Amino acid sequence: MSDGGVNDSSMNDGLLWAQMIHNDMVIAEVNAILYWWLWTNTGTANQSGGSLLHVVNNASILKNKRLFTIGQYSRFIRPGFYRLNGSTEPLPGMFISMYKSPDSKNLVIVGINNNTFDRNVQFTMQGVHAESEVQLWRTSQEEDLMEIAKPGNCMVSPGSIVVRFAPLSVTTVTIQL
Repeated sequence: MSDGGVNDSSMNDGLLWAQMIHNDMVIAEVNAILYWWLWTNTGTANQSGGSLLHVVNNASILKNKRLFTIGQYSRFIRPGFYRLNGSTEPLPGMFISMYKSPDSKNLVIVGINNNTFDRNVQFTMQGVHAESEVQLWRTSQEEDLMEIAKPGNCMVSPGSIVVRFAPLSVTTVTIQL
């Protein structure tokens, strides 16, 4: 994949890394991605290299957005999950991948919105009903892998779910079927 490149803490870098993971999973059909460089400790606020965390003067830790966008995948897509085929670019600037647990009881949807405006995407699927347990997690300029409320962001009905993907963000939807 890469050596991590220049350390960039911006959301643009986070979106770039989310897109790389998406492309690796969907286009290259890889089944694992490794990121080796967790932290650096250079003693100054000037970051170098591709670490996810940067320790400054042994006192504070700077966290890159790529830490959180990688987490949008790694926290929810667990060993044994498999990717489902489907539309991976339902709208311009919107990238979707979906994964199911080995026991078919959990579904994970990861959506990347590279647009500067909201995108609503409807998913039609069996096993989803109004009482399905649905959770949403988002990384954006203001949020770091934060759980977000369903009202205003998600509507569940029998056989369908509509998700609002905020501008310039990565959102993970978990559904218990």
